[in-house]
Parts: sequence; C-alpha cells; structure tokens
Amino acid sequence: MSQKNKKKNWVPKENNLDDIDLIKGEIHKKLKEKHICDIHKTGYCYIKDDRHLPLTTLHLAMWTDEIVIIKSTFILFKYII
Repeated sequence: MSQKNKKKNWVPKENNLDDIDLIKGEIHKKLKEKHICDIHKTGYCYIKDDRHLPLTTLHLAMWTDEIVIIKSTFILFKYII
C-alpha cells in the first residue's frame, strides 16, 4: 500500500495542531462539560425546561465549527471597522 493511500490511525500531538484546531478542541471540550447528561446513552444533551435533546459527537462537532466561524467572523469584522 502506498504512503498516500494509508489511513491515518494515530492521534495528532498537540504541538502538531494549528491554532484553529486547538481552539476547536477547547470549545468542543467546554460544550461536552456543559451538556453532560446522565439520562441518555449519548452522554450529552441540550437541556431546556426539563426537555432533553440528545447530542451526538457529530452534533457537538458541527456546533463547535459554527462557534469558530461566528467568532472568526466577529473578529474579522471588528478589525475591518
């Protein structure tokens, strides 16, 4: 199997991550800490008025990406004005 076709099966080291990945990791971690749920098997829920919306890893990852996009846009807009 060529080097190009090999799948990456290793966890990247922190010093190999760029700033965006580090920020995403911190946001993802904070979302998981804030939305822990002992009731559902996913382990995470968005809870409002005693209603639980189970969150999967995909939900948390997409939420993280949106937060990064919004923060980046805000910071960029702040420097343009």
